[in-house]
Amino acid sequence: MPAWDKVPWVVIVGLSGLIAHFSLVRAFRHADASVVAPMDFLHLPLIAVVGMLAYGELLDPFVFIGGAVVFLTNYANVWRVQRAKG
Repeated sequence: MPAWDKVPWVVIVGLSGLIAHFSLVRAFRHADASVVAPMDFLHLPLIAVVGMLAYGELLDPFVFIGGAVVFLTNYANVWRVQRAKG
């Protein structure tokens, strides 16, 4: 059980996670998964930057390389599907 002074932070983290999942579900409702899913992978490099700024963690270039590979392959897939439709 967290100390009482930490409870507001636990609530904020919980609400942030809830809002993030709700937003992702709404995005899937309005767009194709092949468009929404690649955007979800952007959290990898973004959270690395947050970790650097908030906690002083070192940035690992492999996080950005991996994020770029995932994003580019998903982008290529979206481009291929759009080209096949058009």
